[in-house]
Amino acid sequence: MTVFNETLERDEEKQKLKKCISDARQLNDLRVKVVHGYWEPYFSAGTLHHVSRRTLKKDVVAEMAPHLEKQADAADELVQRLQHIFLRTWTIMEEVESERQEDGQGGVDS
Repeated sequence: MTVFNETLERDEEKQKLKKCISDARQLNDLRVKVVHGYWEPYFSAGTLHHVSRRTLKKDVVAEMAPHLEKQADAADELVQRLQHIFLRTWTIMEEVESERQEDGQGGVDS
């Protein structure tokens, strides 16, 4: 993402990308717990037990079913935010490339 971050022109866009990356890391932390944890699906709306490989601390989370539904919605929203950033940047890059070609400067394929 660092390379892509350099293509962004405005600080606001860079901050949005930074926030998206942070949110994606938080979702990944949850994904690791879900995938590698021990589940009690019929206890307290889904209870998850997870021991961190890094710290060896045990984490017990009850009510995981509704929490995961909210996190799935957050993941969908994150994808939309990232698509907006990527598509906007792609459109700007295409416009710049088109202007270069019109000015006779050539482009990437020249």
